[in-house]
Amino acid sequence: QCNEAIHRTKNSINSSPRSLHRTVNTMSSEGGKDQQQSASEALTNCILSQYRFCAGGVGLGAAYAIKYSKGPMPMAMAGVAGTVGDLIYGYYEACKIEADRYERETGRRRM
Repeated sequence: QCNEAIHRTKNSINSSPRSLHRTVNTMSSEGGKDQQQSASEALTNCILSQYRFCAGGVGLGAAYAIKYSKGPMPMAMAGVAGTVGDLIYGYYEACKIEADRYERETGRRRM
């Protein structure tokens, strides 16, 4: 029983990225038909959903500004730096599947 449960778990883990990828790449239209998002839209949506570095930068910048009485400038600069980090991390790591699909469809390559 235990081996069977492990086997089912492995199969569900192995199949989940495909189903997740299909879910991300499809959207419902008004007619009720599933349409595939364009590669550009999928990549844009994925990259713009990244927020961790920006939020962390704003938080750390605010703490620094409060501690050293520097005004809002450190918070703004850390937020901008975090946003750039989010874009880079999103394109090269978090949205790798969408970026690869975009590159295949447009013929462009990453640097």
